[in-house]
Amino acid sequence: MTNSKFISKKEIKIISCIRNKNKTKCLRGHDFDLIKIVRGRKIRLCSKCLIIRQKKQNDKVQNKKENEKNIKFQFFGVIKKC
Repeated sequence: MTNSKFISKKEIKIISCIRNKNKTKCLRGHDFDLIKIVRGRKIRLCSKCLIIRQKKQNDKVQNKKENEKNIKFQFFGVIKKC
């Protein structure tokens, strides 16, 4: 662990990029198999983790819509609270 008082933020960013560029697997242990270019930088992605992340996001959106629908029906008295 280095003391951040003696190393600038720019140097810390460079060091972390050097460490991470040699990684071949994501945090869950899958191989990186997709490359996305954002602002001129290459970002390596794992398709399995990307699918899981999208599924979670879709579930959150669907649950939110269902909750809003139930709240609307509760307001009009169609569904009564337990």
